[in-house]
Amino acid sequence: MTGVIAGCVLTAVGVGLLLLGFGYYRGRGRFRVTTAPSPTFYFATAWLGAAAITIGVGDVLGGLVPHPVPWPVRVVDALLLLAFVGLVVVGLVGIFWLPPAFTPAWYRAWRADGADRQAFASWEYLTWVERRSARSLGASRSREQRRRRRMEVGRGQH
Repeated sequence: MTGVIAGCVLTAVGVGLLLLGFGYYRGRGRFRVTTAPSPTFYFATAWLGAAAITIGVGDVLGGLVPHPVPWPVRVVDALLLLAFVGLVVVGLVGIFWLPPAFTPAWYRAWRADGADRQAFASWEYLTWVERRSARSLGASRSREQRRRRRMEVGRGQH
């Protein structure tokens, strides 16, 4: 029974980490991603969340199956363990580095443009929620300033 409870807790933590990581992959909190201690630090949460879900499901499965364990359950457990090890390796390496294929397109484009943290923090890159909170702090731009900036960006000037 303890394995089932631990598996449920691990799965819940894993779902939270996976959703957080997916949010970063989709572009939520881009400013946070670009100011992280390592370039791919926040993307690793998705991989570590998937690993926690995998081991949590294996824990629940192990706790629900009667003893002696039938061979199909052992095969599923072995596959879950292999998946867990792979996801943990990618997650731990991902804290420091991820290959370009494992990073989102917006991140690759930002890195290709020179990874300018100040430009990335500019108004155009902020998400709707970030712009709304910036407005509440009195940091909104006038309509003319936004129009002028769009024209500059459209002509390739930065």
